[in-house]
Amino acid sequence: MLVTSSVEPQRSIYPSVFKAYAQKGMANFGAQLHGRVIKLGIQFDRFIRNSIIYMYANCGFLSEARRVFDHEDMEFDLVAWNSMIMGLAKCGEIDQNGKFKEALELFGEMQKHKIRPSEFTMVSLLNACAKLGAIRRGEWLHAFLSKNNFDLNSIVVTAIIDMYCKCGCPVKALQVFESVLKKGLSCWIVCKGSQLVGSMEMLICLSRQRSI
Repeated sequence: MLVTSSVEPQRSIYPSVFKAYAQKGMANFGAQLHGRVIKLGIQFDRFIRNSIIYMYANCGFLSEARRVFDHEDMEFDLVAWNSMIMGLAKCGEIDQNGKFKEALELFGEMQKHKIRPSEFTMVSLLNACAKLGAIRRGEWLHAFLSKNNFDLNSIVVTAIIDMYCKCGCPVKALQVFESVLKKGLSCWIVCKGSQLVGSMEMLICLSRQRSI
């Protein structure tokens, strides 16, 4: 095992191992490897640092992730910010303990630093708005996506539609749905699910689209 091995691997190996721990949910092993990284004095390596943040955040160890993220000697980039925001949003889906709000607040800080988010970050934030019923913030995110020329692929569009539906705005969800030329399967599933909020408009839209 890399943690206990006496053989020192190349630096490029560490990010891959941390990512593997993240995917397997093995934060305890990741923490041990983090300790080894600190002993070796390579914790400030950009790629290693970002993979550590990703590992902790993805496994739900947000305090540890934030501790690395907030280190004063660090210069952060898109990967670090995205990892933190996505980790907060993911944990919010599980325990609903204010992590969604924290994700939105961190996004505000991200904007102050003028760091452009990825589409995955935006999807996580839209999901947070959907869970919180934060329609105003969701509308702002939708406008932000359009203003900054994000690729409105099926994943992003589905998140926008889902946000509007869950925030009780089926008409806006319908408008987004109708404005998209290429609709993925997920868009159809979310739109059909809007029956739960009584959106007859959406059902009419589905019938019209299928008849073309």
